[in-house]
Amino acid sequence: MESQLQSQKEGLEKDMQEKEETYKETIRQHSVTICAMEERLNKVVKKNKDYQAEITQLRQTISGQRSSDVLKVDVCCLLFNENI
Repeated sequence: MESQLQSQKEGLEKDMQEKEETYKETIRQHSVTICAMEERLNKVVKKNKDYQAEITQLRQTISGQRSSDVLKVDVCCLLFNENI
């Protein structure tokens, strides 16, 4: 009876060790996945910031061109009115 209980105990301990090893491996794999995803997220956030800066610069360029075009039209109108 005692040897049977000892055998069951050893079997349960072995099962628990196997489960523990399985959980540890799962945790390790999840950690690797999380780290890879964090790296990808950081790259995407950086690209987003770069794109936002580029958009801002292009908007300023467009705004500057519009102001320049308005100024050219005003100068043309003035010159036209002087010639009349």
